[in-house]
Amino acid sequence: MGNRKGDQSFTNLNVNQVYEDSRGLIWVGTREGLNIWDPKQDKITQLYKSDGLTDNVISGIIEDNQHNMWITTSNGVSNIIIHTDSKTNEYHLSFVNYSEVDGLQSHEFNLRSVFKSSDGEILLGGTNGFNIFNPENIRYNTSQPKVLFTGLKLFNEDVLVGAEYNGNKILSSELNRVEEVTFKYGQNVFSVEFSAMNYVLPEKTTYAYMLEGFNTDWLLTDHGVHSVTYTNLAPGKYTLRVKAANSDGFWSEESTALQIRIKPPFWLSAGAYIFYAFLLISILLLARYMIIRNEQQKFKMKQIELEAQRKHEMDEMKLRFFTNVSHELRTPLTLIISPLENMMKSVADDHQKHQLSLIHKNAIRLLNMVNQLLDFRKSDVNEHSLNLSYGDIISFLKNSFTYFTEYAEKKNIRLTFFSSVDELRMVFDEDKMRKIMMNLLSNAIKFTEKNGTVDVLVKLLPKNGETDPEQIEIRIIDTGIGIKDDEKKRIFERFYQGKTKNEDFPGSGIGLHIVKEFVSICKGSIEVYDNAPKGSLFLLQFPVDRLEYIASHSGVPRENQHAALTGEEHGGEHEEALESEGTRILLVDDNDDFRDFMKDTLKKEFTLLEASNGKEAWSKIIEYSPDIIISDVMMPEMDGYELCEKVKNDVRTSHIPLILLTAHTAQEQELRGLETGADDYITKPFNLDIFLLRINKILELRSYRQDRFKHQIEIEPAEITITPLDEKLIKNAIKLVEENIDDSDFSVEKLNKELGISRVHLYKKLTSITGKSPIEFIRVIRLKRAAQLLRESQLTVSEISYQVGFNNPKTFSKYFKEEFDLLPSQYQQNVSEAPRTNLADPL
Repeated sequence: MGNRKGDQSFTNLNVNQVYEDSRGLIWVGTREGLNIWDPKQDKITQLYKSDGLTDNVISGIIEDNQHNMWITTSNGVSNIIIHTDSKTNEYHLSFVNYSEVDGLQSHEFNLRSVFKSSDGEILLGGTNGFNIFNPENIRYNTSQPKVLFTGLKLFNEDVLVGAEYNGNKILSSELNRVEEVTFKYGQNVFSVEFSAMNYVLPEKTTYAYMLEGFNTDWLLTDHGVHSVTYTNLAPGKYTLRVKAANSDGFWSEESTALQIRIKPPFWLSAGAYIFYAFLLISILLLARYMIIRNEQQKFKMKQIELEAQRKHEMDEMKLRFFTNVSHELRTPLTLIISPLENMMKSVADDHQKHQLSLIHKNAIRLLNMVNQLLDFRKSDVNEHSLNLSYGDIISFLKNSFTYFTEYAEKKNIRLTFFSSVDELRMVFDEDKMRKIMMNLLSNAIKFTEKNGTVDVLVKLLPKNGETDPEQIEIRIIDTGIGIKDDEKKRIFERFYQGKTKNEDFPGSGIGLHIVKEFVSICKGSIEVYDNAPKGSLFLLQFPVDRLEYIASHSGVPRENQHAALTGEEHGGEHEEALESEGTRILLVDDNDDFRDFMKDTLKKEFTLLEASNGKEAWSKIIEYSPDIIISDVMMPEMDGYELCEKVKNDVRTSHIPLILLTAHTAQEQELRGLETGADDYITKPFNLDIFLLRINKILELRSYRQDRFKHQIEIEPAEITITPLDEKLIKNAIKLVEENIDDSDFSVEKLNKELGISRVHLYKKLTSITGKSPIEFIRVIRLKRAAQLLRESQLTVSEISYQVGFNNPKTFSKYFKEEFDLLPSQYQQNVSEAPRTNLADPL
């Protein structure tokens, strides 16, 4: 019966009327629906407007002689016809509603204004009068209305019969006669109008519609609406069905249907799918072809790589063979040359001396060829490195030049050397510069005919702006056979030999290749030009690194730089004995010379420790707990970043300031250093005065934090610590002392145990952060709490001394006067006159 609710509650407790019908059902009308209570089954049925009522506000309830119910509401009258199922005895309800169009005086009725006369007439009182009627005389319209389609609109415009819309003739005849209506894909907003053949109160006709293929439920149109509109329907076939109900609610059993077809867009048409299938098959075939071709190419490349690898291995084997042979030749050559030189000194006969000199000369030449082959092997495997030294490059070039004087004289070739400066002291690699000059001068003399000239010109090029540094230019000019233009680009390739050869001195094709490699390693450049009217000109340029420039940027004294660059060894000094007093600095660097220099610089002001790598440094940090760590970044075993991270993440060492030194100038490297917890990041070379100033500033900052702890009664750990780890430790230490403030037996051992740190490391850490030893730290916390109690409580001095953990008031007074320069009694009496720094709020 209607909507049965299992919660046994009324729709609303604001009841307008209660009525008991002939069946024993209790009808309760409220302002929010109608309730039917069946006392026999103790069930409540709730009825709303959505169930068929004219409105949810119930005004009156009455039963007619046919045992049907009449319900007046604020929006009309509902006649509820009750049918009883003979098998289940359940009630089934049907509704017939009446409004003003049916003859009601008004749609609104007064509360409980209902009456049934003795002859069965029912009176309903409303706001504009009353209605009287006999339900037995009411006849219902049972005719089923038929629906006809009356119109079609596209984009809110009427569709005419025979008219084309965007090339599409939608209606070829009247809408009710067409078998199907076809729309193009873009014609996706259309309306279908319809009407029912019902002439009895047509304004009360109700329509229901369903579009098969889109939805499966019947939908009711709004009151007075005779059309339905659809938008953005997907391509496909649909059937629109419409049925109607007459004024008394009798629905037509058959619905009227309209076939609707929406064409797909061109990209979803049958032809498009055929094209897609063809395209997909083509892509698959192309992909198969590409895969097969790629596999073939990979196979070919693999064969080429294997062949290249085989050739490379053969070349490597040959080079290793020649290298091994060359190494083996050095020992017998040494055993030939050294005794030969001794013999030349002792032989007096000129003829024999000449023979020995010839042997010696060719032995030296053979040794140079062996060395050149070894240099070539090193160049091939990138094993060359710079071995810088400091000296006068002008005199060095002259000495290399004079080596060829005798050779040139035999060929009657004039050698000249000219330099625009008499002396130029700079940093350079003597071995590589010697081999560069030997190869170039040897080739110049070799390919210069008799009575020719070979000139060496040296010139200093001044600095040009900020980008072009000071350079030294070396020109080697000969009047030989020259080099063809097409060969100039290839003469520096290894094993390349020009078409024009000197039969007396056959070459191997590796000399100029080694020259090019050495020039590049020395950060220089080499070019070859024609020397008019004949001959060649080799132009070399190298940057000038003066010692003064290096010293001014690195803070290293000139004499120390000279010693380091020339390879002079200093006498080894043992590590400085650790002093019991003074600031202790740990120097960490894998460069012995740099550590020696730093020791010489800092030993007057600080006690110094040394470590050559991060691993060694960590063990010394744990053992000695230095005041400052100065570490290089690039080191073996453990670099500076790892060391910094290890120091800052260990509670035993996190308080130690750490300065990173590095040659990296990129901001990313500096950011990485600071992110690992470094207190400062200094790039090499650096100014020594600024470096010392930064060390002193770090020490001053530590002293400042210690002073804050000493002079402030209210201690903020963040103001006296550097890292979050230290802040957490100090907070925990203060908290532990506060929790045990009245325990005179609370000792350093208990504090160590609670904090989980050894006594030695706690002593070093608290001393560094607060300037106080652990026992002094505990005492200071007690005294600062005592100062608070002296100001804010009425306790005596003796009571306070016991409350903050002192067993003896005299001892308490003694330490209190040392901390605050006042006796406790004086402090209590003169609080308002005490210095501000001593009267801050305590912990």
